[in-house]
Amino acid sequence: LTLVRNGRIYRSNATGFGWVETDPAGNTDQPWSTSTVSSDGQIMYAGMNAGRLYRSTNYGLSWGEVQPAGDIDVQWNTLDVSPNGQIVLAGALNGRLYRSTDGG
Repeated sequence: LTLVRNGRIYRSNATGFGWVETDPAGNTDQPWSTSTVSSDGQIMYAGMNAGRLYRSTNYGLSWGEVQPAGDIDVQWNTLDVSPNGQIVLAGALNGRLYRSTDGG
């Protein structure tokens, strides 16, 4: 499970107990707007208002930036990932919906 609250990202186990903050861009105050996680918790995605989209494939321990279609200034407002983490849907504030079928 993931949750974005006040621009910070939190993750938990399947029960929703024991929330821990995770920050894809390091220990900074970034304006995170949305996040999602695969059903096994291994693959996570996080998007921010400033147009960046990040992915982790190791339970949020390390992150890399992903840029769909070269839109570096898109404000992300929704993310979803398939249970196995291979299909990703990313909705932008500009009304566009992006889809990846290879894990981003």
